[in-house]
Amino acid sequence: MVKSVLDEQFLISNFTANVARPGYNSMGLHSDQSLVTPDPWTRVEAMNVIWCLTDTYFANGATLYVPGSNKWQRRSDISKDAKASLKPFEAKAGSIVVMDGTVWHTSGANVTKDQDRALLFAYYTAPHLRQQVNWTRKLSKEVQESLSPETEEWLGLGVAANLGEAVLHLKYLDDPQKKGAAQTPTLQRLSRSRRIADRLSKRRLSTMSVRDVWR
Repeated sequence: MVKSVLDEQFLISNFTANVARPGYNSMGLHSDQSLVTPDPWTRVEAMNVIWCLTDTYFANGATLYVPGSNKWQRRSDISKDAKASLKPFEAKAGSIVVMDGTVWHTSGANVTKDQDRALLFAYYTAPHLRQQVNWTRKLSKEVQESLSPETEEWLGLGVAANLGEAVLHLKYLDDPQKKGAAQTPTLQRLSRSRRIADRLSKRRLSTMSVRDVWR
């Protein structure tokens, strides 16, 4: 699901728990993307996957969203009656709700007397956005060494980043790349850099020098 929204390259920015106890109030209206990127928001660069640990409904604080707000590109587009347009994401325990980062929403108020509302949020972003959690500092050395190369890449723990677009598009202005044609020197260097990055992501720098990689 994440790849279908953010494409092949993405980062796991954060994992958080949101538990609304009885009496919990609603937070301010926002979109997750508006908190990390300036407008205009012309493409989706963030998304949440919300795991419902309990039944989630309006009275116990279900996430409220504004239908159609994913089309707002600037703060000036925010409807004056946005609060009145809020609708709840209601789901049974064990369900997931996928929400792209341009949807304006807020947590609902829990007006029940004895019902908790518990959600887990997995927050993903495009690879050029700084993560909310520095996984290099957060995860122990033992955990990091147990990760697969793919998981390392998703957590932003690889040696290199953001090479994909460069490999595909960076070339000399007077030497357009044709389908099936040989790579330009620039693309050859970038492709080699990507191969090196892949090799480094599979082995620890502590046991491999940069000189060894270039051989």
